[in-house]
Order: sequence, then structure tokens, then C-alpha cells
Amino acid sequence: MVKLYLILILVTIGTFLNDVHGQYISKTSKHMIYENAYVYVNNYVHNNFPTGKELKRSCRSFCVKGRNTMRIYDDVQVDDKFIPLTKGFPISDMAIKKYNAHEKGFLASIRMGVKNNQETAHILDSLDDAWKGYEKQDDEIIRNDVGNLISDNISGYQIHFSDIYKNSLAVELSSFCPNNCRVQLSAKSSNTVFFFVFDEKGEITEVYWGDTIHF
Repeated sequence: MVKLYLILILVTIGTFLNDVHGQYISKTSKHMIYENAYVYVNNYVHNNFPTGKELKRSCRSFCVKGRNTMRIYDDVQVDDKFIPLTKGFPISDMAIKKYNAHEKGFLASIRMGVKNNQETAHILDSLDDAWKGYEKQDDEIIRNDVGNLISDNISGYQIHFSDIYKNSLAVELSSFCPNNCRVQLSAKSSNTVFFFVFDEKGEITEVYWGDTIHF
């Protein structure tokens, strides 16, 4: 049974990558795509993370000054710096959701990029092929596409968008204390990365997510 499910992954992951990278958003405003991704992540934060008020209480222990004047919003803030599409690709979640792959050793291998057998090597090589030819756009171009979603405030929950490559987009979610803290809480030890797939109308069809660890 294990061998059969691995063969299934080998056959279908190529189809997934072709689906993601074989279509182009041609008739849709890129700004609308960013809006749809923002709404999804914002709702995710509201449903799964502490409120802005609760985060503010945590920040107070790190702030030497400005404790009583800090503002942290419940809604996610959008930074004006951007990430490459390939950053922190949540391959484990994709394998679990799309191909029902739950074997821990297999998932650990592909997550760490270890080609310890034919199956993991095939999947990792397929990802390398999928990203071949991809180059992150200049921040100014992405900034124009994101438009008025960009926030003046960067405290609380903050996201960094990637550029849109064909019909896919990545978003990295972090949390920060306000800038008026003399001692700031930097990004969490683990950030959450979302990988979105859109149809030609700009509607979300698939979402994969996972944590990226920072040491």
C-alpha cells in the first residue's frame, strides 16, 4: 500500500505543478487577486490567532516605553516589502491535502529537501523544474499591483506578498510589536506561509500552508 501511494504521488504531483504553472491570469486584475488572498489570510488570523488586544498585552512585556500608547489592530497589515514566490513552499501540506500522503518519514524528507529515495528525489526535482525560469519581479512592480492594500502601520499581524507567477501567489504571515517600543519583538520564531492557486477569474481554488522556522 505504501508503494502504491508513493507511485500515485509521482504521477499526480506533475499534474499539480502543470496546473499551477501552466495557466496565466490574463483577464483578471492582479489587484483583485491580492485582495482575495488578503481576505483569506485576514479571516484565518481572526479565527485562529489571538486578537490585537491580546497581542498588545504580550508586547507590553517587551516595550520599555510607549506601553500605554501602542496601537495594534485586529486586521492584518500589509508590508511594502515582498518575498519570492518560492519562499517556504508548504510541500508537506500539499502532499497531505492533494494526495493523502501522511507517512511522517516521507513528509519529513520532502520538507527538508532530502533526496533519500527515488520518490522524494522525483518530487523535489519536479519542484525545481516548476520554478525554473521564475524570477521575482522588482518590488516597485509588485507594489503597484498590491496598491492601496499596503499599510502605514506595521505592528500586530503583518503579511508580505510575493509577486503573481502565472496563477499562483505566496503570502508570509508574521507578528510584530509597535515601532515605538525601544525593545521590539521581532518576527516570531516561526512564520506562516500560504500558497494560493487561482483560476482565470482570480478566484482561489487551492490553498496550502505551513510554518517556516527561524533560528
